[in-house]
Amino acid sequence: MVDEPASGPGEHADEWLHDEHDELRSGLSRFLDVDRGLSEVRTHVGGHGDVVRGLGGVLDVEGGLASILGTGGAAGTGPSTGTGESAIAAAVRAVPVERRLALRQHPAAAVCVGGGLLVRAVELAADLDGDRHRLVLADDNWLDHYRERVYQLAGEFDRFRPFDTPQARGRTRDLVRHLMSTRARGRTRDFAGENVARALAADLADALARFLAEALDAGLGLTSVLELARARGLALDIRNRLALDVAVVRARALADDVALEAGRRLDLPDTAGLADALLDGVLDDFTRADLTDVDLDEADLAGIHWSERGTRWPLGTDIEDLRRRSQETAPNSGVHVLGQPPAGNSRTGDGIRV
Repeated sequence: MVDEPASGPGEHADEWLHDEHDELRSGLSRFLDVDRGLSEVRTHVGGHGDVVRGLGGVLDVEGGLASILGTGGAAGTGPSTGTGESAIAAAVRAVPVERRLALRQHPAAAVCVGGGLLVRAVELAADLDGDRHRLVLADDNWLDHYRERVYQLAGEFDRFRPFDTPQARGRTRDLVRHLMSTRARGRTRDFAGENVARALAADLADALARFLAEALDAGLGLTSVLELARARGLALDIRNRLALDVAVVRARALADDVALEAGRRLDLPDTAGLADALLDGVLDDFTRADLTDVDLDEADLAGIHWSERGTRWPLGTDIEDLRRRSQETAPNSGVHVLGQPPAGNSRTGDGIRV
């Protein structure tokens, strides 16, 4: 007769764990209804959308994100108010709605924005020139940094129609190609991208000058003949190899001066950072505005941002019709862009066009 092999310590441990698990499960079942608990969990998960919609009714999601992230404008738009927006943006929001609505359609706003974009283009050219020694080494971080700046600038051109030209778009494409080809080649003896950026800056100065000339011809009183001459002279000097750091100073001074008319129409004591604030869409934000005394038949509201909770409309306004003619900026946010097609860009500032 052959003896059965003795059980090892591992088998005894497995048996003990199995028995203890059965005893624990049996004990818990006397106090917990597992099936009912799982059912409640599934109910809560299934109602997640209702919870989100409910929170949207009491929380200002859009305002909260703005406070956390800021207004999204470029650096240097003015001191912060402590609520995530610049002081100049807060000052514009405080302007009576009738005056803000009027400026949205006036060329003074577009001229102000155009001056700001010109500064960005000249600064881009100057920075590319200053960082040429880094770019010839095909440093990926610097190449990516400048590519994003070019993309951002190109994306702003459709906000100011005089700059949205085939020539300007061609310059930005050429500049991106220079950056990408430098990465593909690796180290190179020279980087010619700053020459393309210089040409782009000169083109934009010319475009701003043409727009100023049209405004003067129309008798709009936007600027003086001197400012028009300064824009033309800046374009010429940039093409004639004016030092780009000098061009930056002149472009900033010109932008400050052409912003004065927009500031005057808003009754602002200071216009520093106004171009950036307009470009970021401050004139389109009516999410906390009282429009009860506005004649909606006369006002052009296309592109404004309005809120289901914060915007006050004249008595009898069909809110459902407004919703049908608007695009919500984010699901359940309660903030809409009026007159924007469903597939449109929900970014603020779409109304700044001439």
